[in-house]
Amino acid sequence: MPTPTPMPTPTPMPAQPPRPRATTPPGAPPILHLVTDSGPSIAITFDGGASSNRTAELLDLLEELNIKATLFLTGQFIEKHPTLVRRAVLDGHEVGNHTFNHPHLTSWEQDRRHRTLPGITKAVLLAELERSERAFQKATGRPMAPFWRAPYGEENATLRAWALDGGYLHVRWSSLEGRSLDSLDWVEDEHSSLYRDSKRIMNRLLAFPHLEGGIVLMHLASAREEAPWAHLPEFVEALRKRGIEPCRISTLLRQSAVWKKWLLRAETRHQDLWK
Repeated sequence: MPTPTPMPTPTPMPAQPPRPRATTPPGAPPILHLVTDSGPSIAITFDGGASSNRTAELLDLLEELNIKATLFLTGQFIEKHPTLVRRAVLDGHEVGNHTFNHPHLTSWEQDRRHRTLPGITKAVLLAELERSERAFQKATGRPMAPFWRAPYGEENATLRAWALDGGYLHVRWSSLEGRSLDSLDWVEDEHSSLYRDSKRIMNRLLAFPHLEGGIVLMHLASAREEAPWAHLPEFVEALRKRGIEPCRISTLLRQSAVWKKWLLRAETRHQDLWK
């Protein structure tokens, strides 16, 4: 399930298959992709890599729909678009870390495995996260939320443990029974088998077998003629008719007996490092 943020634009591919079991290093959080005990809530998240094309339009729509989302931003995005970042924060969205340069972290692109790449050490990863954090604090005067999302979805237990020690809990997007809440909005080639227009994107998300506690992945920018979130209002209306309310990742985790412990651990560590 490679993260589709186009920095550079990844080759379109379907969601990644289940991973083989591996020994989990001490301190590594479990894979956070579906919060089954959160109650009738769903987190809508947006990744921001470099481009801000149509981002202001999206923020307008989220405000109109009264949705507070979680945004995962690279430091490059933050430095290029500080005004948009400040607006997002003032609108009530929380901002997590997407590293600074959006590097590949595992061997997925080469061998469809998630072995930590040579040269990716704990110090290297934490430096990426710290640089992005500093850019955010410079732009907004406040710390990030204690969450991160690996570029291209390339992560493993070791990387999750390293990042948690740096004050960040890793957040994926939901996958279950061969389906995913990756919107695939990053696929812009209309000839690709993965391409969906906005209406089909939203219908596909609604067909996910466990929307309560789900984590949706979308993107802040798009070069499409029709914005991939054009039918987001219909999606949200359908959710609310089912009694499911969109929320931020922090809200989702606080409603969970399982995950609020990991949230507290990340919050405490993050506060210790950035107080």
